[in-house]
Amino acid sequence: MKKLLLALCLFATGLTFAQRIKIEDNKFYVKDSLVYKHDIKKVLAAKPEALQLYKKAKTRQSIGGVFLASGIGLCVADAVMGLTTENRDYPQALTFAGLGVAAVSIPLLSGNKKRITKSIELYNEDQPAERHPLGLIYDVKLISNRNGVGLNLTF
Repeated sequence: MKKLLLALCLFATGLTFAQRIKIEDNKFYVKDSLVYKHDIKKVLAAKPEALQLYKKAKTRQSIGGVFLASGIGLCVADAVMGLTTENRDYPQALTFAGLGVAAVSIPLLSGNKKRITKSIELYNEDQPAERHPLGLIYDVKLISNRNGVGLNLTF
């Protein structure tokens, strides 16, 4: 009986270390605790395909954001120059270049939320369900004190 209980506890311990990721309100939660966006890469490192897809989405977001800000900046700069300079027409080549750069950012920014969600789903495929298949809720902890080391199994 002791050997069976020990084998069951060791098996259950492997299941308790699995981490499923949930996305709620554009925030990441692992076991109901908030994980910041810069730390989610550490969790996704267990599944390289999911990490690669997540990094690709974040890189596209960064590059798209730079292009969008640059395009808006060029348009604003041309507008300020047109307002402050005498005898100058407002829509110059700088405005059209800014609109072009901003237009390039649209494909880069679109679909990134879908890629991030797909990377989280790809990671969660290999993780076991949060509940035990038999419907039991249990907790296994490794405890130690001055008398020795042991397992604490709570049902």
